[in-house]
Amino acid sequence: MVERDDTQRRMDELLALQQELANVQSAKAGFKLSEPNVVEVVQKMVEMGLLEVLYTSNGKEYVTPKRLHEEVADEILAHGGRINITELPPILNVDLPHIERAVDQLLKRDGSLQLYQGDILASYYLDSLAEDVHQALQVAGRVTIGDLAMQYNFSSEFMSKLIEPRLGTLIDAKLSGDPNPDPNPSPTPNANAHRIPNPNAEQATRCTRAPSPTGTRR
Repeated sequence: MVERDDTQRRMDELLALQQELANVQSAKAGFKLSEPNVVEVVQKMVEMGLLEVLYTSNGKEYVTPKRLHEEVADEILAHGGRINITELPPILNVDLPHIERAVDQLLKRDGSLQLYQGDILASYYLDSLAEDVHQALQVAGRVTIGDLAMQYNFSSEFMSKLIEPRLGTLIDAKLSGDPNPDPNPSPTPNANAHRIPNPNAEQATRCTRAPSPTGTRR
């Protein structure tokens, strides 16, 4: 009986809220709800489970989780596919924990996104990076993974993982050397067994432009 009374009370509150909103919609254009009225209506909808909202950093606005997800995605696009999570709170006026939850949901939902040391990376940004590397190779002929890692603020290991699967497709080059050179190598007979034989190899992995076939590469 108590449960039924509680359900009836919630239904009555919902009907009253709907009636209040309907009255506002049917009122003259000059009539406006005051800010306390709006806050009260929103709070009541949240309490009844009809609405989920987040407060902005300045406390003057509400934003739904869905809208926040969309705005984060928009900012990733606006920044060319790479932006650090810590840059988003002042842009979106939402506290960092809310941003982190939104990013986590985006990463689970969109396989083209990944997180590296706080940077959200889109696959189209990484493909664009690979095209830049290809263009640099056409000019310089060779470039080390270490130099690329410094240029794009990645670790050498992460840079290698980005470069290797794009060799022969977006990057017309081959990889030579040791991606993780030991600064104090042991003088063992098998010390260089994992390297691609190259009499001119440097002590760091490098991309070397592949020989151009007859005709223009497209």
